[in-house]
Amino acid sequence: MEIKELQKMASEAIKKRQEKMGVKLDPKLTLVHLTEEIGEIAKEIINEEMRKEKFNIDNLAEEIADSINDLLMLSTQYNVDLENVIIKKIKEIEKK
Repeated sequence: MEIKELQKMASEAIKKRQEKMGVKLDPKLTLVHLTEEIGEIAKEIINEEMRKEKFNIDNLAEEIADSINDLLMLSTQYNVDLENVIIKKIKEIEKK
């Protein structure tokens, strides 16, 4: 599946959820959700180090997926061709 397809799927699913909740979806709200999800990733990683009994790899995977969905949505909201930008950045990394 191409990134453009993922962007479309993620944005449609998120828009439907927001409509059900009666919330207007905008980039600021998406950023708030993304920040929350990154915090949840951080919590799981800290748990792995400090509270092993609370670490849950499945939850970590879900939080990463949630973060990616929010990034896909944010890129859609700003009309970013994420696929091309990612390829460009990978090429820059390879040159370093």
